[in-house]
Amino acid sequence: MNFYLVCRRAGKNWFSAGGSYDLQNANWLRDDFVKAGEPVENMKIIEMPGPGYTQEKLKELNESDQNACISSDK
Repeated sequence: MNFYLVCRRAGKNWFSAGGSYDLQNANWLRDDFVKAGEPVENMKIIEMPGPGYTQEKLKELNESDQNACISSDK
């Protein structure tokens, strides 16, 4: 069973904003942040095998985001 991690960007880093085993619940959580004023581009949902992978996935997301910023600055 997959777990859906809802991520929110604050500044240059991504953080966990919650998650669910149900994709619809993860979408509702993301939508609640957007309705509260969070820009949609600051929100992501990542599918992963379980909640135990949260730190690993956030690290990957932050590293890939920083690499994208570095390449676009050149």
